[in-house]
Amino acid sequence: MEKKLWKWSIPFYLMTILIATLWPFNFWQSNRTSYWPQDGLRLVPPSTVYSAIPALKLSKIEKFTILVDLTCEDSGSNGYARILTYSLDERRRNFTLGQWNDCLVFLLRASGPARMVHFEVEGVLKKGVKEWVAIVFDGERLSLYRDGALKGAKRTGPLDFSDWERGYPLVIGSEGDGKFPWAGRIHSVAIFDRALNGEEIQSFRDREKQPGHTIDSPLVYYRFADMQGPTIRDHGIGPRADLVVPKYFTPYKPIILKTPSNEIRGLWSDRTDILLNFLCFIPLGFLFVNFLNSQGFPSPYDILLTIAIGFSLSLTIEILQAFLPGRESDLTDLITNTLGTITGSFLRRTAT
Repeated sequence: MEKKLWKWSIPFYLMTILIATLWPFNFWQSNRTSYWPQDGLRLVPPSTVYSAIPALKLSKIEKFTILVDLTCEDSGSNGYARILTYSLDERRRNFTLGQWNDCLVFLLRASGPARMVHFEVEGVLKKGVKEWVAIVFDGERLSLYRDGALKGAKRTGPLDFSDWERGYPLVIGSEGDGKFPWAGRIHSVAIFDRALNGEEIQSFRDREKQPGHTIDSPLVYYRFADMQGPTIRDHGIGPRADLVVPKYFTPYKPIILKTPSNEIRGLWSDRTDILLNFLCFIPLGFLFVNFLNSQGFPSPYDILLTIAIGFSLSLTIEILQAFLPGRESDLTDLITNTLGTITGSFLRRTAT
């Protein structure tokens, strides 16, 4: 009876680990982005839209205005829900426009060591209300407008964007890796390479409502009311940065084995996950060393083979998690899982 229990313990354990880490196995999750002539682009998580190629024409920008016509459908968010980003993930970004409850949040990377500008204004977004929001940088300060009216400003001094990464896509509704999804409707997006004032923003808004209106040459311009098919044309000047709507929830670039934060507090905030990953792989080390012993494997080859099995299993799980909505492929998980396997192996060795 005891031998039968040992025989079935390993497959049962492996099945439990796979279900816990990969459930619900939605590798072909549909992209829940939809579009309607009257409502524009609707984003219901998990959803994502991104430029087919990097938006290279934004890489030499010095001043800018980012105009977004939107309707948010969620009064809260888990983290800064991404409305529009020029990035790959939360750590590799040029800029991010996001939502936190009713706040509009703008994160901007400039030249210099760790030069990240954080600009946030409360009471801007209202659930179910169609609004025009604009982020403007005039060379000295960031300003936020809602429906043409100034709602907040932050003096930054001169900023240099010459080291912006040229290979990043423009992404709507999530990060480039599919994380931090936003719920709502996007009616249009325009990015100018100059600073517009409140009157110019209002004028652009009024003209956009008129059939056959003329556009003041934005670098990037998407109108979602007239889109056709899975490609959204960029009507801005210069090389086109057309958007694509993938059929499945496929991130622009899945991040495999994301490196841990450089800050100790970043690791400390993940201490529960680290501990669970460590504890969950202790049984693997214990069970496999016991199994290999029963098959006549000599020491220390039983321990070395068990560690290799634990590492390979963890690596496989982390690679698969990079393609699952809501999951992350993390180097820290691979390390802690392997350490758990090592600990379990030596616990079994000391128990004999």
